[in-house]
Order: sequence, then C-alpha cells, then structure tokens
Amino acid sequence: MGTPSAEQLTEISENGGEVVINLLSQKEMKDSEEAADVSLTGMAYSHVPINGADGVSVEKALEVGCEQGMTSLEAKVWSMLLK
Repeated sequence: MGTPSAEQLTEISENGGEVVINLLSQKEMKDSEEAADVSLTGMAYSHVPINGADGVSVEKALEVGCEQGMTSLEAKVWSMLLK
C-alpha cells in the first residue's frame, strides 16, 4: 500500500480505522504531513521508525501496542509473534 494519501486516511477512518502506525525511518519521513493528516481524521497516530527488516522485532511490536494502551494483549502478541 505504501504511504496512504490524506484521502485514503479519511477512508480508513470512515471504515472504522482507529490507529495509524507509521514505520518509516526518519529519512523517509522528510516533508511528510502524515501525522497532521491522521490527526484531522480523529485516529490515533504513532511513529516508530524502523530501519528496514532488521529493525522489526517483537519488542518494537509490543512497544507500539503499549503506547496505544493495548497492554492486555501482550501475552497474545508474544504467542502470535513467536510461532
């Protein structure tokens, strides 16, 4: 999908989307208005910079979940990610 446009973010929100998690690196975020666009839709926004596939980890996934108040899912997330 890539980075969604403002129109796509509105559509996501209108279809029940609640949270946008941006995994782009700081370099990739240059000139990005995504945080502002998400804010206009009323969805929550979290930016967790990941530098390629090596930057993805269970710990990062749980960090994002905790930031969004999803701590009750921690055990379930661990079990899904470690399969």
